[in-house]
Amino acid sequence: YMTENEISDLAEKNFRETAQYLLDHLDELTVDLKSAILLNRMLTKGLVPEKARGNYLFRPDPPFAKQMDDFTGRDPQRFYQWLESNGARDLWHRDPVTFAEIVHNNLIALDSFPDGNGRLSRMFADLALLKSGLAPAYYTDMLDYFERGNARSYDEDNRPLSRDARIRYFREIV
Repeated sequence: YMTENEISDLAEKNFRETAQYLLDHLDELTVDLKSAILLNRMLTKGLVPEKARGNYLFRPDPPFAKQMDDFTGRDPQRFYQWLESNGARDLWHRDPVTFAEIVHNNLIALDSFPDGNGRLSRMFADLALLKSGLAPAYYTDMLDYFERGNARSYDEDNRPLSRDARIRYFREIV
């Protein structure tokens, strides 16, 4: 068994290596299922059993489905199909920040991989921004992110944070 610190250190190491891979392979990667599986496998190396790494259907019933956009049908397969649709590509070219925000919001809400969903959602949003010639999002700190920018965020009345509030947060950090 690994200690909590060892797990945290490994997760950070995996994130740094995956981020470097993303930068080194920016021209080859795209925002699609194949890249999501590849990056999730890299993010979760040594953290989850081998057979579970990259399994985007690990949780078929998204725990934060209410936070997802309706067009996804709250279904991982439909979300990844949408990513490869003409509508998604058109949105990406027309408004890359909105596209990146939708990618981030839905991946975090899907929570469909056994581990690494938040890290993947941030990395995928950054991939979309970078491929559009924009800078990646600037996450000030993780506490702020979990309070204001995540499908798991709650307001002061202990209600899920509104979609509009999460959109404002994302646009602020971009």
